[in-house]
Amino acid sequence: IFIADPNYGIAVFDNLGSYLETIPAKGVAFFSFYKDQLIYHTDGKLTLKYIYNQQKKEAKTDLSFGFVLMENNQLFGVTANKLQIFSITY
Repeated sequence: IFIADPNYGIAVFDNLGSYLETIPAKGVAFFSFYKDQLIYHTDGKLTLKYIYNQQKKEAKTDLSFGFVLMENNQLFGVTANKLQIFSITY
């Protein structure tokens, strides 16, 4: 179970509800998953964090999104009134 709290980060719990960790991602109110990666955008940075081995990939952006989604090598950046679609290779 993953719960976002913009004041603290993303709290992670196991399948029985026991607390495991807090991912330091202050300001994140929404996140998504793509395969085994947690994806979020905050402070001009896109973060993909592998949930099983804790590896992390980050990319700086000059864009601002309310939240991001990823599917089929496409990144969808959503704001209050706009959807931007980017093709990505990683």
